[in-house]
Amino acid sequence: RFSVWILALVLLFLVTRRFTAGRFGVVAAALVAAVAVADQVPLRASREALRQMQVAVAGDEAFVAALENSLPPGAMLFMLPLVEFPEGRAVLGADEYEHLRPYLHARRLRFSFGADKGRARESWQIETASQPPAQMVADLERHGFAGILLDRRAYPRNAADFLADLAAAGRRVTLSHTAGDYVFVPLHPAAAPSLPGHTRVVGVAP
Repeated sequence: RFSVWILALVLLFLVTRRFTAGRFGVVAAALVAAVAVADQVPLRASREALRQMQVAVAGDEAFVAALENSLPPGAMLFMLPLVEFPEGRAVLGADEYEHLRPYLHARRLRFSFGADKGRARESWQIETASQPPAQMVADLERHGFAGILLDRRAYPRNAADFLADLAAAGRRVTLSHTAGDYVFVPLHPAAAPSLPGHTRVVGVAP
């Protein structure tokens, strides 16, 4: 992950130290810029592909706006399925970075996705997500979460079974993305939430 930054620093060093003089420096800088832009911009994207992308972004923006209108500032959302960050993995029809979509439009919400993987202090998410829905809801509410944001494409049968279990626990979908992928299930956060428990150390009594 650091190779990109290292390469950028090396290029900046070379440009400032060796290629600053004369026409060659301008050409070298323009070439580096052109390669960088070509690597990041979908130059060959069709008009239809761009139109679909615009529709998807507009749908994300509208969905997040509806969330923020229905929740108090600073509300916490638990994102399912649980995906590690960074360098997680795709889950059925959902890519490993799909959970970043709400971040791009939210201004007053907080999300569980994005915690660095492999750290003991974040293991509570794994433990919570692996519980039966009713127990998971109880734990999330105790920790102050205002809702569950679920990507249906990452579940068999479009998460019908999981959402039915949540409904049986008294928590039902109130908002859906226009594309039908993300749904929001509101919770009842505790007035005085408690922090998630840390991983228990072996040999130490609870």
